[in-house]
Amino acid sequence: MMGGKCFIYVDGQKASEGYIPKTEPFAYSDDEGVDVGMDNETNVSNDYKEGDNKFSAKISKITVDLMN
Repeated sequence: MMGGKCFIYVDGQKASEGYIPKTEPFAYSDDEGVDVGMDNETNVSNDYKEGDNKFSAKISKITVDLMN
């Protein structure tokens, strides 16, 4: 349940950072990350190749709800 630093990147550039005081054990991988628009690690679907899956359209809104 130890916390750690959190970073948000937009188009490869760091947009923000902060500290998360505690996490849910075994619920999240510490090396997968939360990617939007492309998956930099293990692909979540066999419909595309790992590392070759960048979304090319415009993403107009992203909502991250940490309260649920």
